[in-house]
Amino acid sequence: MRTTSWATGLLAAFLAFTGATGCATSSAPGPGAGAPASGYTDRGAVSHLAGTVPDVAERAEKVLRSQGITIATSMAGGAGYSRVLEGVKGGATVRITMTREAPDVTRVEVLAQKKPTEWDKGYANKLLQDIARA
Repeated sequence: MRTTSWATGLLAAFLAFTGATGCATSSAPGPGAGAPASGYTDRGAVSHLAGTVPDVAERAEKVLRSQGITIATSMAGGAGYSRVLEGVKGGATVRITMTREAPDVTRVEVLAQKKPTEWDKGYANKLLQDIARA
């Protein structure tokens, strides 16, 4: 007979709710809504945005260009279900990972790395909010 503690069950429920990303985010907002809630990961910011991966990628590219970030890498994968953009500005590197969650919902994670072990979560969140508003 196998028993589990209530804490183990609670942890399992939390991980299932957050998708094991370490943060809970809201669903994508409807038209006319404000910027969606975002959460933080160990190194950046994450949220679910309204739009397909190609639509969100186009908005992300516009935001990167408006911030003076040079796009160095653009990779698509999974039949259009995912996209990664990497850019540089000065010595900082920005990486935006977009993954399809539903037909019109894209999970977006933004990382802003200043140094090999230093991450700017505030700047990552600002870029994410700019993408949401674009």
